[in-house]
Amino acid sequence: MRSLLEACLEAFFRNDTEWSKRIDQEDNAVDEAYKACLGRLLQAVQKPLSPAQAAAWIELAIIVKTLEKVADYALDIADASIYYAEGGVLLASFFPAVRRPVVGGGLG
Repeated sequence: MRSLLEACLEAFFRNDTEWSKRIDQEDNAVDEAYKACLGRLLQAVQKPLSPAQAAAWIELAIIVKTLEKVADYALDIADASIYYAEGGVLLASFFPAVRRPVVGGGLG
């Protein structure tokens, strides 16, 4: 997870669109790991649990989902860096109230 975040920020600050495009593959790997973890969690909670055990499994499920969301945010940063580096940002994707694209590689 840490390497994914570092990679997306590195790609953003270096304007490296090729690296940004590869981050999607990393996100797919995280998505697969999330599905595997969720499957194991579901198996674990099908047996009788004490309240403490149930609470621990719920906390673990929240942690796993949060990590998967962090990977999605890294992908969003990578996508934003591609739009920025390739000359335009569609502000509507970030700010729905704004309906016009900005051209020229920046926000101004």
